[in-house]
Amino acid sequence: MSTQNASARPKPGSPIPLPPDFPVTWENPQDAKRMWNFDRVHSGEVVPTLTVSLSHTVLATGFGAAAEQYAMPIRMEMRHINAYSFSAIAPAGLPPEPVQRLMGGLQRLAPGLMDRMMAKVMAKGNAETFSRLQQAADQLQESWEKRWLPAIQQEVGFWEGMALEGADRAALLAYLNETLPRMARVWTLHFEIVFPAGTAVARFDDFYQKLFPGSAPLDAQRLLQGIDNSFLAGDRALWALSRVAAAQPNIEAVLLGDNLAEIPRALAATPAGRAFWVQIAEFLDQHGRRGHQSDGFREQSWVENPSTALLLLRAYLRHPQRSPVARQEKLHAERESALAAARARLADRDETTRSRFEELLSTAQMGMFLHEEHNYWIDQRSMYEARRLILACGRALAESGAMGAAGDIWHITLEELKMALAGDIPAGFQAQIDRRKQTMEHFRGIEPPRAIGTTPLLEPPKDNPMLAMLVKMDGIDRSAESHAHNELLGNAGSAGRVRGRARVIHDLADAYQLQQGEILIARTTMPPWTPLFSVAAGLVTETGGILSHAAVVAREYGIPAVVGVADATVRIATGQGIEVDGNAGTVRLL
Repeated sequence: MSTQNASARPKPGSPIPLPPDFPVTWENPQDAKRMWNFDRVHSGEVVPTLTVSLSHTVLATGFGAAAEQYAMPIRMEMRHINAYSFSAIAPAGLPPEPVQRLMGGLQRLAPGLMDRMMAKVMAKGNAETFSRLQQAADQLQESWEKRWLPAIQQEVGFWEGMALEGADRAALLAYLNETLPRMARVWTLHFEIVFPAGTAVARFDDFYQKLFPGSAPLDAQRLLQGIDNSFLAGDRALWALSRVAAAQPNIEAVLLGDNLAEIPRALAATPAGRAFWVQIAEFLDQHGRRGHQSDGFREQSWVENPSTALLLLRAYLRHPQRSPVARQEKLHAERESALAAARARLADRDETTRSRFEELLSTAQMGMFLHEEHNYWIDQRSMYEARRLILACGRALAESGAMGAAGDIWHITLEELKMALAGDIPAGFQAQIDRRKQTMEHFRGIEPPRAIGTTPLLEPPKDNPMLAMLVKMDGIDRSAESHAHNELLGNAGSAGRVRGRARVIHDLADAYQLQQGEILIARTTMPPWTPLFSVAAGLVTETGGILSHAAVVAREYGIPAVVGVADATVRIATGQGIEVDGNAGTVRLL
């Protein structure tokens, strides 16, 4: 397995060494001069060509449009390299390369001086960026209710109205051409939301730490827990279904049976079973338009394949004491208690300070809501609709003989898809598809390096406020700090300390293996994983910071979590005893 030591990173402007099992052929030689980072959070596994092609078209476009709106001088591009998704987020408007090299040399000779000079040059731009982000953060609720959510729902309404069943290739091409700009608008909204939402949470955390010196890293987050969202509503709906099943022994026995695939057929055999399946179908229609692993596009949705929903339903039946309703009530009560204590400590402060505390708290709570809610509507719900269109295109192209199988559509680019729907099939089309499938299978078992290409000539100033906010999202690599052979270091994610046996889960399809009281070890967790938190006693992930999805949801479920632990799924084995300290960000091997 390939690994890359962050401490061995080459000097600025130097090629990043590649492991022998991950050679890179650059389609555009200019790309080799930039640094491309492996997206371990959203795309930790191999991904097909079409997924990255769509992401480059709509996600990167949306990122750039939102960044421009907030005067953020950064842009993003994506590449599909050896079947993995790599992205480059770089400053816009950099000086020519010779000037960068000169500045980089000065930065290495006199880092403090150069950082101060760069900070001074960037100060005006930073001030404008943060002025816009602060203003947007102050208006989160109004913007969500009056502008963002209605706009997203309008696009979803269009996609729901697509008559895909039996549509010919011309109609599907028209839908595709209409969908792409709509999808780009939705992804612009995605970043319009997440930038100020992250700002709102980060600034409250900073304000709290300054207001109460000596506070633990997660103390401010206690005032942001217990915030409801659509994912949690889905958990409660699934819990309610489990209570209906638990009251009917025959239904419960079917759901707890060994063969998950047999559940639909077994339920269909009795009137009571058929009635219960209707309730499952209603749940899936409302809460199942999301992916199994990360998003609603690249993977089968719960509607297409309800196995994940059935696994989680089974988990609730096996662990009836883990009620999400009771948990949410407990977290809400803890939040109100912590808030009362904070207000009591502020009683002798001036009115300006107390008012500012309440203002920042309110926007941070809204930011925490949007941290999850935007994912429900955009990453899951909207992308599910894009997937429906792609699947229809695949069926139509396979039926016409343009490609060997409907699933081959995942191994072409968007431009190739448009050409195929228009009847312009290039020579060697199927052979190209087959080569891409072979590449994907070859690299499936190879761990990609964390970065490829060339290191930047310039490092951002160490006190860059934008960098500080990104650290809260992505965390920092603390592996070099650890000197004990049985200690792994990460970022504090969710408060508390717990001991238990580890359960390494690489795929949500293996969720049934997680037992009550075990500590979940994963590369990362995304919203479809949320119900697993009701079974796990603790969480360790390889990615993330205090504002990552894994950390936020762990706090919502009240379980200790350490995030951003390098190579956790390799260094921790299933069945191994570990201790997780979510306050200190440490994992101890017992």
